[in-house]
Amino acid sequence: MTGVMRNKALFTETVGELASRDLNTDIYLPLTTFSKRFIRENQLESEIKQITVKVANSERLPEVSTIIRQMLNRHHFNNEDFSIIIPFELMKQEEKERKIYNFLLGSIAAISLLVGGIGIMNIMLASVLERTREIGIRRALGARKKDIMLQFLTEAVMISITGGFIGVALGLTISISITFITDITTSVALYSVIIAFLFSVIVGINFGYLPAKKAAELVPIESIRHE
Repeated sequence: MTGVMRNKALFTETVGELASRDLNTDIYLPLTTFSKRFIRENQLESEIKQITVKVANSERLPEVSTIIRQMLNRHHFNNEDFSIIIPFELMKQEEKERKIYNFLLGSIAAISLLVGGIGIMNIMLASVLERTREIGIRRALGARKKDIMLQFLTEAVMISITGGFIGVALGLTISISITFITDITTSVALYSVIIAFLFSVIVGINFGYLPAKKAAELVPIESIRHE
């Protein structure tokens, strides 16, 4: 019986190490067929390289691994010339590494948002300074403080949304490029795009509030005289 196995993810062989192998390159055949078609160079070398044990109840993995270790120790005369890899431990290690990876990504994203927010705030403060006379004229013509604040908050949000559009477009481009260049399949979830835009709006409001408040509190007469 021959066939092609379905695609498998990379499997970490050793707990705590980053070494991995691609199971998609494996070939499975009966041991008798292998013995007939291939001649071993070292006759003293064991024919069995790996034994895979399937456990019906995953909660009994530690117990089963202990029993297997005792059996191997008995047959190997207590020589630790073998290793037992428990998927449960691999999953725990993988989860730990994923948490560290997510924490690093979150830290980088937080720093990026902070730097971007400070940039928006500096741009808006410079805009308020350059448009002081314009603000004074608007106030003199009847514009209220909340109108001025709303104007500058809107401008800050528009800047952040524009940055969000550019970021999403760049992320999609990189994701598609990785899929075409490498064998890694990438995907972009709709909720991640929505969250990105929400964060853009939040950053624009938070970091645009101070410049908008400063613009709204300008005295109209002094603002008109500003050069």
